[in-house]
Amino acid sequence: MRTIKSLLLVWFCSLGIAHAAQALAPTIASPLTAVGQINAQFLYRIVTTGDAPITFSAAGLPEGLVVSGDTISGAPTEFGSFLVTMTATNLVGSDVEMLTLDVQPLPGPTGSLSNTDRDGDGYSDELEIALNSSPNKQSSKPLNGPVPAPVGDLTIDKLRIKFNFLSDRKDNLTCKGRVVVGDTTLRGGEPFVLDVAGVVQAASLDSRGKGVETEDDTFAFRLRLPRSGVTGVTRIGTFNLTIRRRVFFNQFTDEGFTKTTSGTYTLPVMAIYDGKLYKTTVNQTYTVKPNKTGKTKE
Repeated sequence: MRTIKSLLLVWFCSLGIAHAAQALAPTIASPLTAVGQINAQFLYRIVTTGDAPITFSAAGLPEGLVVSGDTISGAPTEFGSFLVTMTATNLVGSDVEMLTLDVQPLPGPTGSLSNTDRDGDGYSDELEIALNSSPNKQSSKPLNGPVPAPVGDLTIDKLRIKFNFLSDRKDNLTCKGRVVVGDTTLRGGEPFVLDVAGVVQAASLDSRGKGVETEDDTFAFRLRLPRSGVTGVTRIGTFNLTIRRRVFFNQFTDEGFTKTTSGTYTLPVMAIYDGKLYKTTVNQTYTVKPNKTGKTKE
C-alpha cells in the first residue's frame, strides 16, 4: 500500500513539473518611452505576454502617479525625465524593463520670467530658485508655502533702480512700500522677502524689524508695524529696502530692458511676510545713456 501511495505521489509531482515547464514567464512588450505633462491626466498600460495571474510594480514614478494592476495613472505634480523600473511577475518568473517617462512643464508665458511658474504651484520659478525650493515640483514650496494675500494688500510707493554698464557691482535698487498685515507683533528671525522683477532679497528681521545684513553689507531693510490690539482696524506695515553694489541688470532683460533704448515698463513685485504672498505691479520710466548708465523712476 505504501508503495502505491509513493508511486501516485511521484506521478502527481511529475504532472506539476510538466505543467510548470509549459507555463510562460511574463515579458513586458509595451513601449519603453512615454510623455506626459504636469497637472494633466496620464495613462500608461504595461502590456505583457505570459501566463496569468501577473502582478505589476513600478518604482521611480514622479509624484502624482501610481500603479494599479497593469496601469500607471494619475496627474504628475512634478516635471522632468524619470527612469521608471517596471516589473511583471507570475508563478514561474518575472521581467524587468526601464520606462523613460518625460513629464513636460507648464508652458511659460512670453516676456517676464517673474510670471513663469512651470510646476503650477503659485510661485514663480525665479522666486523658488532664490529661496531654495524646487521650481519643478509642486510639493516643494518656498518658506512652507505662504498663502496668497488679497489683491491690493501690497503697495509700492517708490521704486528707483540704477544700472552702471561700465563698472562691475555698481547697480543699486531702492524700494519703499506698504503691506496689510494681521494683528501680529514682530518676532526675531521672521523673514521678509521682496522680489522686484527677479531681484530677490530675503531679510531676517530682528525684534525691531531691522533686517540682519549679510557679510558683504550690500543691502539694508527695515519694516515698521503699528501697534496691535485694535479690533477692526486695518494694520499697515511700511518697509524700506536698499540694495547696493550688486550686478542685476540681466534680471531685467526679460522685462524688455536694454543697454541702449529707453522706454516705459510694468514691473512685477512680490513680497512674502508672515505666511502671506503679496503681488502687485509698478510702472517705471526707464532712461539710458547708451552702454553707460540706465535708471528708472515712477
